[in-house]
Amino acid sequence: MGLKLLGDFETNRGPTDELYIRIDSWKVNVTLAEITYTTTSWLNFEVGNMFLRETYDQELKPAIGLVSSKVIYYGSDDSDGKEINIDNLYKVPMSVEKEVNVDIFEDQTIEKKYPTQALMKTERKLLYIEQLQ
Repeated sequence: MGLKLLGDFETNRGPTDELYIRIDSWKVNVTLAEITYTTTSWLNFEVGNMFLRETYDQELKPAIGLVSSKVIYYGSDDSDGKEINIDNLYKVPMSVEKEVNVDIFEDQTIEKKYPTQALMKTERKLLYIEQLQ
């Protein structure tokens, strides 16, 4: 799993138009409530995947396209380039304490009286009698 960055980059391994940053390991620390993960940067996706072993028995392959953390990014052809630093170790909190404004709704008791069935029948009879007269 990783992140593919498209653009013009100058690295210690040469230029590339596709920088690939792969998550190599991650750890969930429930006690500290944080996630720690490490990354490696590669010239491109294909070179990064060549380094991976498919089985435990395979020998480690040379990390030919491994890129250092300092990379120069060229936003356009006229750009002088901007040096960026890609960290290898990240720590992210699992939860963040925030103050949130919540609307408070008021509970109101509404009391409404309805006529009972006996009263309704009596009213209907009276209405019927009045209509006949």
